[in-house]
Amino acid sequence: MIVLRKTRICSRSVISACVAVAGSAFRGGMAIYPFVSYHPPMRTDSRAMIVALGLFALSELHASAQVTIDPASPRWGESITVTAEPNPADTENQRFTRSDRLYVVLGMFHKGVSTPFRPWAPMTWDGRRFVGHLTLPHGCEVGYVWLATAERAFAFKTNSRSFVCKTPEGTFPPGALISGLTWGGRDASNWKADVAEDLTALRTTADRGWAYLVLWLFRLEHDGTAFTREERLRETERVEHEETNRTPGVLAALFYGYDIAGETAKAFDRLKELCDRFPESELTPSLALYLASATVVNHPEFVPELNRLVVQVATRAPANKGFRNLFTMISTTPRLVPASTMRDIATRWMRDDPAIMHPYYLLAAALANSSAPSDQAESATLVSKAIDLSLQPRPFESTEHRLYQRAFSLRSRLRAARGDLAGAIADARMAQLVAADKVGAEDLSAEAELWRRLGYGGKAEDLATDAYRSGSINAEATLKDLYVARTGGDAGFREYLISRLRERGASLGPALRPTPPFSTATLDGITIDASSFQNRITVLDFWFFNCPPCRVERPKLNELVAEFGDKVRFVGFSTDRPDPLKAYLASNPFKFEVVPESAAIARAFGVRAFPTYMVVDRAGKIVWLSGSDDDRVERLRAAIYRMLASQVERN
Repeated sequence: MIVLRKTRICSRSVISACVAVAGSAFRGGMAIYPFVSYHPPMRTDSRAMIVALGLFALSELHASAQVTIDPASPRWGESITVTAEPNPADTENQRFTRSDRLYVVLGMFHKGVSTPFRPWAPMTWDGRRFVGHLTLPHGCEVGYVWLATAERAFAFKTNSRSFVCKTPEGTFPPGALISGLTWGGRDASNWKADVAEDLTALRTTADRGWAYLVLWLFRLEHDGTAFTREERLRETERVEHEETNRTPGVLAALFYGYDIAGETAKAFDRLKELCDRFPESELTPSLALYLASATVVNHPEFVPELNRLVVQVATRAPANKGFRNLFTMISTTPRLVPASTMRDIATRWMRDDPAIMHPYYLLAAALANSSAPSDQAESATLVSKAIDLSLQPRPFESTEHRLYQRAFSLRSRLRAARGDLAGAIADARMAQLVAADKVGAEDLSAEAELWRRLGYGGKAEDLATDAYRSGSINAEATLKDLYVARTGGDAGFREYLISRLRERGASLGPALRPTPPFSTATLDGITIDASSFQNRITVLDFWFFNCPPCRVERPKLNELVAEFGDKVRFVGFSTDRPDPLKAYLASNPFKFEVVPESAAIARAFGVRAFPTYMVVDRAGKIVWLSGSDDDRVERLRAAIYRMLASQVERN
């Protein structure tokens, strides 16, 4: 079964059209995809992947004056000079200085998809600014550059530049204007004229269907009032009537058009036709199947058909490079795709991109699920190769950094399985060192379990308690095992856990920051401001109703309200307007107090992804913030319990 989960890694090719799942929350400048992508693994659980695109839903990609490119609209094959001046006004985690080893990375879109090849180059300090040089490859419609060091990537809003590409003759390639409107680099003030000009140019191309899909993405945001569901259906039917040559791009656009028009059955009919006729087209997996994996979140009845089509395309066209975008999905689902096909896809990827860790790790993760000793041994070899590659100098990518952590975690698990507990502990510690923020909590929990197996009960107990305080879900099981072994039963375990939390420091850690000043009202007319969070633990949810993981996780959030009752206040800040929000909630009940039109409040709280959950203590301080974990609702529940335990102990 396919469900949406958080991103496991950043694929080398990211599906630009996945912005569609977020509906009207997103607009131009989607040069963010190389950092965070939407990869829904095929699993049988019901968790939803965070819509990473929501990282930029609150702010458009406007290039900062400190990053410049020359020429401003480069031609294919032309050298691009990129300059970057340090900006003292940037926040500390987004500030770079002359002492940094800075890289410039070039991303490109072709036919609505972020291209798999992203060249990068080191930048040099010329006494006033950093300077780097890249050559623009042939074939792309839109490009963008961004800055990174080996340790971190800098925000696109302040450290990037988007541009529309030109041919060697100095003209815009067909589809460039529409792509520039959607992905950045083209001013939208005269968008209708740009669209008309581009559609005329596209008539000379063999497959222009993809441009309709990209245009509809743009219209969802920029022309949302006029681009109603009825208008989307009329547009899709018009395209189907006029485009008699049913190319891969046309069929992908028809799938998306019928999907956003609410005609899901028709959409899947077009998807089946695309997969049957064009399994070798990169648009089939990287655009259509990828979008379909978002569609099934709200239409689970189509999950079996989507699974069947994924397997069909993978087995018929393993050489299709577009399928690498789905490799995370198939590699984390045992026996969905034949092992020989998975190995074929990974081997080709390794041959094409020998310097990246992705195919090595993903194949290792897939083989690790096998019970065959030979597969386990090969998995260990592959993950070690992935780790070696991860330690080579290269620009930082946030989700790739997460992959480093997963690689060490996997090797720790494999070593533990064959009895090498010392090696497993070393890898568990490395996973913690390379993990970002709270991600290392589960690796700390894994280390605690390894020490327990070695007979170091006291050390295991301390580490498991610290892991639980840091947000680990699994640490509670280790603590319970230790408790039961000591007492002979689990009676009194909750009191023991509270006692352990008190001994190790019961709080969730220092407050992240105070809640920012604001004043608003719920849909029921209740006034809410920062002072409303005083003297009561409060859970905040930042969301919008076209966000797939927000929808999937809502039943679990309703369960939390029922579980904690009046002990905790629950407030949901939606970015949607009141009337459509009320209409949505009429058929999708949400037990939180709901505040509409909260984009400005979300910005004030520093929200960069949807959904985002926060826990606010009785003093009005934010003490817990969700990450991109696929089990973030479970982590929220544990955070509430820790907060309640902390309050009890202080009282």
